Amino acid sequence: MFYLHPWEIDPDQPRYNNASWFSRFRHYTNLDQCYGRLETLLQDFRFGTVSESYNAYDPDESLTRNSQMVRLA
Repeated sequence: MFYLHPWEIDPDQPRYNNASWFSRFRHYTNLDQCYGRLETLLQDFRFGTVSESYNAYDPDESLTRNSQMVRLA
């Protein structure tokens, strides 16, 4: 699961100078790089909804895969 705050892709967001140095660091550092990173993620991976992932889940297949992994270990 992946979540991105809308403010993380807005380098022109208003600056609140009365916030602590840690909050300013956390909110404003690398803002200019976030949009490019998001574009890379969207190009490199296929995203869907939680419902699609849930519907595609096959517990029997998952158990088989996990059992195979345990036997290899």
